[in-house]
Amino acid sequence: MPGFRLLCSDVVRLYRDHYWVAVITWLPCVLLNSMQHGKQAIVVDIAFAALTLLGQALLSAYGSCLEQRMSKQDGSTWTVQVNGSDVGAISDAEMAAFRRRAVFSVDTYLRQIANIVMGGVRLLYWLARYIPIFIFWCLICGLIVDASGTQALLKDVVVAAMGEPGRVAALTADGLRIAASIALFLLFGFPWAFGIRNEFRAEWERAISERLRLYRSGRVALHRDAEGHTVVFANEGRILHEYLRDRRGVNRSTVGGTR
Repeated sequence: MPGFRLLCSDVVRLYRDHYWVAVITWLPCVLLNSMQHGKQAIVVDIAFAALTLLGQALLSAYGSCLEQRMSKQDGSTWTVQVNGSDVGAISDAEMAAFRRRAVFSVDTYLRQIANIVMGGVRLLYWLARYIPIFIFWCLICGLIVDASGTQALLKDVVVAAMGEPGRVAALTADGLRIAASIALFLLFGFPWAFGIRNEFRAEWERAISERLRLYRSGRVALHRDAEGHTVVFANEGRILHEYLRDRRGVNRSTVGGTR
């Protein structure tokens, strides 16, 4: 029960402080709802709405974690690397401020949506351009390896398509499903090939470049020297996990004390 109250308070905090960010995170749920019909839509909408609220709670908790790091005055710094070379250093509070600005900026969400849409357009162009070429060369290879078998297969496909009135529509639907499966595999497996990038990371990398006045492009990495001269790279997931664990512990002790 305390965990549920904590989740609800995080959701309320996100809607109070970053209303439009909270609204934009419902777009996938609305898109999925438009694709469903009948009773199935109700079940899918409830499940996706619950996942959306959970994601919004984690987003708000991440913002609280960043605010806590911004309020620290311990003076800890991160060394900035670009393409493996050290180019400067920034404080942990500055880094938290850059990340918070990227995560809770509506412009970042809009740029990410536009980037994904443009990536989908490039993917459709790629499929329309290369799938016919792929089919052509498959037929050529089939004719070279087994000419009679390939000809018989083509004849069966043509006869099946022309035999029944709805057969062409069924074959077209099967082809579209196969093309959609290939598109999803390429989109999630090789997003960089179609220009899809993480706009949130790009935003705080741009902020770091402006802060340090960097004039070189490349992937930005953060690290600091720990005990024993070991290099520890920034891990936002680990930091957020530790923050949530500490906050749950504080919440349990508070509830136990009130009892």
